[in-house]
Amino acid sequence: MPSIVTSINNILIISLSNIGDLVLTFPVIDRIKANYPQAKVSVVIGPKGLGLLKRNHHFHDVIIFDKTHSAWQKFLWLLEQRKKKYDCVIDLRNTMIPFFLNPKIKTSPFKKKDPTEHMRDKHIRKMLTALDLSQEARERFCLDYNDIDRRRIDHLKEKFHFQDGQYLIMAPGSANPGKRWPWRHFARTAQKVMDQYSLPSLLIGDRMDADFAEEIVREAPKAAINLCGVTTILQSAMLIEKAVLNIMNDSAPMHIASYLDKPVIAIFGPSSPLHYGPWSAQNKFFQKPPRSFLSNPSVKKNKKNAQALLS
Repeated sequence: MPSIVTSINNILIISLSNIGDLVLTFPVIDRIKANYPQAKVSVVIGPKGLGLLKRNHHFHDVIIFDKTHSAWQKFLWLLEQRKKKYDCVIDLRNTMIPFFLNPKIKTSPFKKKDPTEHMRDKHIRKMLTALDLSQEARERFCLDYNDIDRRRIDHLKEKFHFQDGQYLIMAPGSANPGKRWPWRHFARTAQKVMDQYSLPSLLIGDRMDADFAEEIVREAPKAAINLCGVTTILQSAMLIEKAVLNIMNDSAPMHIASYLDKPVIAIFGPSSPLHYGPWSAQNKFFQKPPRSFLSNPSVKKNKKNAQALLS
């Protein structure tokens, strides 16, 4: 049965590795922080998520679990966590770690499968097996900006001449080429938005997305601004928060926009929108029926997930 114990002082939340998957666990983290404000709350994440949480003052500790480490390194990691004597362990990875740490309260390891359930809701349901926290949190704790972030955004506003609430965000990149809407479609959309509404489109992503985004800028030079690799992921979140609309591939920025409850249009490739779609109050997603595009050299390495996004 879920616990309603109030004397919980030391909580460990075991989250996920990829950034998008990590963001899908943020509603769970927020509920726990809101209901146990005096408790020490620590979060386990993968190395990829460190940029989101490493400076977050709301958490007692942000702990890295690296799946690539050896069995011995993982054993030493477990011993280190056991010494911390957690009262409660919320395991959203569904591992045996809670049993080794031996807390007073822990999530159930048993999975209840629901083929229609969104991943966000799946994580909430897992948390509810340990803690009776049915109400949504009013405050968001997982994105914590500092003065360096704010100064960086102010500098970009001055340099590129845009203001809060007067631009779109586009996230055209994805680690999986099969999840990318073709750059020409982003460019045409950016140009239409500029022509009809006089709003620029800011392109966000990491350095790996910069060349792809530059194609968009070349096609729509007066409508699109390439910020890929220019901002950190937290600074990108700040831009998402002040955008009038976010148009994104199935990616981490799409989940960040959803977490911030901002308007999102998501373009889906091989992933299921039912399980991984946008979850803000104002959202739309589009997905072309699958067809092979294995002839495309850029995606031959992703045969299992290959799906064209050409509409």
